Amino acid sequence: MENTLEMRIEASFSLNFLVYIQNIYINQNQNKDQLKFPYIALKYEFPKDFEKRYRERVME
Repeated sequence: MENTLEMRIEASFSLNFLVYIQNIYINQNQNKDQLKFPYIALKYEFPKDFEKRYRERVME
């Protein structure tokens, strides 16, 4: 699958976006007392290699 997400890494909006995506991923398997802020009540099926691809994107 080709990477289709492009962002300017110097923009603070990019960091905020990545935090939201990360928290959606983390919160799907947490109990309600351990949810990460900001919490978004959303269920989404992430690709199996999401963690690897996310890590690569953050390190760019």
